[in-house]
Amino acid sequence: SPLLCGAMLRAFGSEDFRRAARDSRVFGGLADVAPWRLSFWAAGLVGAVWCVWFFWGFRDDPARQIRPRGQRDDPTTLRSRPAPQRRDRGAHREERRGK
Repeated sequence: SPLLCGAMLRAFGSEDFRRAARDSRVFGGLADVAPWRLSFWAAGLVGAVWCVWFFWGFRDDPARQIRPRGQRDDPTTLRSRPAPQRRDRGAHREERRGK
């Protein structure tokens, strides 16, 4: 959002940040980098972490879903059910024609 990006620009452009970066062995090179570049990289890093968290946190597992009453699929049998067999498209057309 513009508010967060503006806050990051002000923080990375502040003299306190530059002084702390110069005093650090690890982040010493960041003291002379433009604040917009640091904001861009920080936002990208947060986005990448969020994507990994979202991938691991919201995967679809049918056996763990809550199902309404009366639905045929029992969550305990979802994993043991064999995958449906795919039919050849040509065979399907022949069946429709009555051959």
